[in-house]
Amino acid sequence: MSNNPNQLLSSLASWNSWDAPSPFVGLPRDITSDIFPFIGRPEALVLTGMRRCGKSTVMYQLIEKLVDNGVDRRSILFVNFDEPALEIGLGCELLENIYKAFRKKLCPTGRAYIFLDEIQHVPEWEKWVSARLKTEHINIIISGSSAQLMSREIATLLTGRNITFRVYPLSFKEFLQFRDTDIDISSPLSWEKKRSYIEHELDNFLQWGALPEAVLAKDNLVRSKILSQYLDDILFKDVVIRHEIRDARILRDMAVFLLTHTACRVTLQSLRKTFGISLDMARNYLSYLEEPYLIGEVRGYARSLKAQQVSARKIYAGDLGLRHVASLSPNEDIGRLEETAVFHKLERQEGRLFCWSDQKQEVDFLVGQGLEPSELVQVTHSNLSEPKTRARELAPLTDLTIFPGANRLLITGDWPTQLLPPSLTNHRLWEWLLT
Repeated sequence: MSNNPNQLLSSLASWNSWDAPSPFVGLPRDITSDIFPFIGRPEALVLTGMRRCGKSTVMYQLIEKLVDNGVDRRSILFVNFDEPALEIGLGCELLENIYKAFRKKLCPTGRAYIFLDEIQHVPEWEKWVSARLKTEHINIIISGSSAQLMSREIATLLTGRNITFRVYPLSFKEFLQFRDTDIDISSPLSWEKKRSYIEHELDNFLQWGALPEAVLAKDNLVRSKILSQYLDDILFKDVVIRHEIRDARILRDMAVFLLTHTACRVTLQSLRKTFGISLDMARNYLSYLEEPYLIGEVRGYARSLKAQQVSARKIYAGDLGLRHVASLSPNEDIGRLEETAVFHKLERQEGRLFCWSDQKQEVDFLVGQGLEPSELVQVTHSNLSEPKTRARELAPLTDLTIFPGANRLLITGDWPTQLLPPSLTNHRLWEWLLT
């Protein structure tokens, strides 16, 4: 690509709206308002999350909020590094050329707001961002789809000059809003009146997941094709290419296996045996699939880090729609889907997540800030009127010798037909997801 400023800006024009509101703003996301107050800070703002979860849309919503607050549109630049016309291999040189062209033609003075989307494609981007934060009157907002690049490595790459926000797929509340429901989401009194509709939409949420474009699709055939393409893109672009994997078949087989078995316990040894690979390869592939948020994990609770690392862990699909199109079986285990939805909501909250079990019983989630969990969360779709099932599901919550002092929460598909012990709090799943 030429360094000519006019040609550079011309290649970026379709992604920018310097004279009118952007057509890419989309439907409102809750996280936009959480991020916006941080834009004026000296650090780079980092948006990370699964591919196609809505990071670009959130960036455009931030742009419109800036304009609503009096910022000139021509002081804002959005660069999408998935744009084929950009020679991303130039690295810092490309970033510098774009920035100089923008300053020369559109924003010669004053503060500039630079939005860099899918920045992980640009080699050594962090050097340019760090340098410009120090020398320019500038705010930089960046996004990326790799968890490793945008979280664990980010503090080192930007030497602490960053604030990171994770953008998740839609919450159930946002899902209902995207589905154009007439329910007043902010009013619990209205939920019961629309209970049948909410339960119907919950079934769709558990089957097709919460990635925005898939949620907005008009029929299931289109939805399925969209999600299948997303899965291929994540595996190929975010894992195979990044890690230079030669045998992509084993990686894909493991991804399909883990997505299908969401909310199940696995160990590195079990993965090694299942796929006939080394322990190191099992460990690496599991890590590679976590990086782009395709899967998430919850470690077994233990007081030592070493014990946590060797314990069995529970794996959860990063999005239930991706799990649906990857599924090895047409039969959906509703209990494991519901548990995965609970994991997604708990993951958004501050605090560490663990699972726990002994030889007799288990708890789906332990939630807490320090060594001692503050809450035990059990998720069940089972019929609790059956004595054996009731005893199994409630035993760890009613045994107050297990993590004494922790709150006990039971999340069910519906209200149990019998009274619960006073030590428990009970919520229906759809109700808990909306609170």
